[in-house]
Amino acid sequence: MSDKPYFEENREATLRSWILMNMLRGAGWAAVLVFGIIGFLVILRALAWFLPENPNAALDVIRGGAELASRLV
Repeated sequence: MSDKPYFEENREATLRSWILMNMLRGAGWAAVLVFGIIGFLVILRALAWFLPENPNAALDVIRGGAELASRLV
């Protein structure tokens, strides 16, 4: 019989499992980064839907209100 128990790994198997673990960890971090960027862009796009098409339209409303207030005073 062998002097080694059957459940001990040799150096090659240990190295392969270490490489696999680090590759999977790197893939996980890459997925977090990619989905984080996609999520950020989706949030920016959703915020853009709430903004007016003409950014100067709000300034015209404020300016008109200021003119009205100056006429009243």
